[in-house]
Amino acid sequence: NARFDKATFTGNARFDKATFTGNAGFGESRWRTLDWSGSRWETTSVITTGLAAERIVLDRVVFEEPVQLELAAASIIMKRTRAAERLHLVVAGAEVDLEDADLPKGSLIEAAPISVPTNDGKGSVPGSGSWVPIPKLRNEHGVIDAPDGMMLHQWLGHVHALLRLDRDLSAALTHAPRASVTSLQRAHIAGTTLSGMDLRACTFTSADGLDELVITGDDILTNNHGERDETRAWPAYGRKWWRTGRRVLHDELTLRTSHATTETSGEPATTPTAPLTHRNVSATYRSLRKALEDSKDEPGAADFYYGEMEMRRLAAKPMSVERWLLTVYWLISGYGLRAWRALAGLVVVIAVAGWCFTKDAWAARTTTKTPTSVNLDTGAITSTAPPPEGLSLARAWLFATQETVALFRPAGLSGVTLASVGHIVDLAVRILGPVLLALAVLAIRNRTKR
Repeated sequence: NARFDKATFTGNARFDKATFTGNAGFGESRWRTLDWSGSRWETTSVITTGLAAERIVLDRVVFEEPVQLELAAASIIMKRTRAAERLHLVVAGAEVDLEDADLPKGSLIEAAPISVPTNDGKGSVPGSGSWVPIPKLRNEHGVIDAPDGMMLHQWLGHVHALLRLDRDLSAALTHAPRASVTSLQRAHIAGTTLSGMDLRACTFTSADGLDELVITGDDILTNNHGERDETRAWPAYGRKWWRTGRRVLHDELTLRTSHATTETSGEPATTPTAPLTHRNVSATYRSLRKALEDSKDEPGAADFYYGEMEMRRLAAKPMSVERWLLTVYWLISGYGLRAWRALAGLVVVIAVAGWCFTKDAWAARTTTKTPTSVNLDTGAITSTAPPPEGLSLARAWLFATQETVALFRPAGLSGVTLASVGHIVDLAVRILGPVLLALAVLAIRNRTKR
């Protein structure tokens, strides 16, 4: 059994390659750097409630039994961490690096608020109190008195170290943002749940099991390419008014910047990583979309489908048929997810077709011949017709609007006679109108279905 409850380490503490087989207690302990690199945990009894550190290192750690860890830190590094059984990690304020980690199905990593201890130690009130209990320098007589067995300069150095640790923990944790994941590169995370973890800066490159990853929480991904317009009033604050917000991965943002690189840090990767390309990011979006569809989150999956198609479009060669088809699909309907684009396209088609129908040579009102005389000897009837009359702009637009649903009624009932190019324009309206209407309905369905 190893007990470090309420211990305070003012320097770095290393447990390299240590093996824990009995009860392990780290509750309410304070650390500058807690290094468990290469350690092995063969116990389920691990108490870390209230543990706080500037930095926690879990590189190459092996958890043989199901374990729950509650950690408050500015940084948690879990490169090549492996858990044989379910791992439950409760994180407060930390940036978690899970590069090359191997987590079993059912593992949970959840964000928790940071709770600062109160001065009296009777509870916790966020934003008050100190992290490290600081002993009094002076006794009841106002004299600096060192404890027995400690020289005065040692006592002063000890108190100074405690004050410095408390200051550093306060700076690192008191105003720390929500816990986040910074990297899932090459990690095996099939069946893992990320609950409330901020993923705005997370790199998903080459992660395995993304199609089974469960992501829950609000406001955890960058919205709408990260573009902001803070001059606009709510609810358009934070995004361009003409754009529909969508959740965007950090990988896509990296590709869209001019200084995109395959590594987010200046250090070389421990394992070769596939280059960050549009095809790779498209595959990441596809896997995450499948995960959300399996969890019945269709509106959320729609955002990832948009990202997947956007990356496919940018990955295609500029003059290829695929690039042109996807560009048209994006332009007229936002890949079947932007109803307003399809409706706007329909309005444009009707407007252009209506203008074409105002040309007398292409369209005119249908005229009826009127009998003027009858030859009584032969029975021949002579008829005359008034000169063709062109369509007004309003009548032309109404006719074009009617033709958008012409697939559902017989042609020739509109009182308009077409000629020359008018037949081609009418055929285009008959095809494009229903297609754009269908795309608008599809977009609405994709945004509202449960």
